Formats: sequence, C-alpha cells, structure tokens
Amino acid sequence: MKFNFIGNACCEYEAGGKKLLCDPWFEPGAFYGTWFHSPPLKHKIEDVVNADYLYISHLHPDHYCKKTLDAFRRDIPIILLDHGPNFLLRKLKEDGFTELIPLKDKEECNLGPFKITMFAPFVPHPFYESEIGNL
Repeated sequence: MKFNFIGNACCEYEAGGKKLLCDPWFEPGAFYGTWFHSPPLKHKIEDVVNADYLYISHLHPDHYCKKTLDAFRRDIPIILLDHGPNFLLRKLKEDGFTELIPLKDKEECNLGPFKITMFAPFVPHPFYESEIGNL
C-alpha cells in the first residue's frame, strides 16, 4: 500500500491499482476566505480527480469543499459516517452524488483492495479506555 499526504486532512491511499482519497480540499479560502494551505499544496486537483473512492469525514469546508468536489464524477463511491440527522449525506445527494456508502460506528465494508472500518467520534475508544472517547 502507498500513502500520499496532500495537505490538511487530504491524503491518498493506493493499493491493488485502486485509489482512495480522503477529505479533498484544494480550493483556497475555506471558512469565508480565512483558511489557506500552508505550506501551499504541491498537488493539483488534476492529480487526484481519477480516484476510485472518496471518504468525506464531515461538512467543514476544509473537508467537504464543494468547488473541489465539483471536479469528481457523480458516481464515485463515497464513504461517510452514518449517524444522526445526516447532513453530510443530504448534502452529497443534493450535489448529485449517487454512490454513497454510509457506515455506522464499527461497521466494515470492502472496496476493492481496501477494508474499511468506520470509527465514529465521541464514542468509547475502540482500542483502550479513555475519558474523552474516540476523537
């Protein structure tokens, strides 16, 4: 498996000829023009737009960037947490994405060469006792 750090929370995993991209954010000026990549990104959206799968963790604009996501095909499989009033799921549907894979806490799925296990935040830590839980 290859791992490629891109910036902020964006990274790419590659295995078996498939690519999983996490939290793509390439558009400068998230949070109403206040957040920028530092140092500036070495990659361009064109470098990652051919990913086979996406993972989006949450709706903050440095994780769910509408302008960045507009570069991806609408049938790309997207993994996301399945919980509560799922605003992320609703937003992805509104933006035309059709292959959504919502996973509950500790739920697993296989995507090509990747075995995905979802760990939700603010629940007991999956590996050790902790007062704060899984952040």
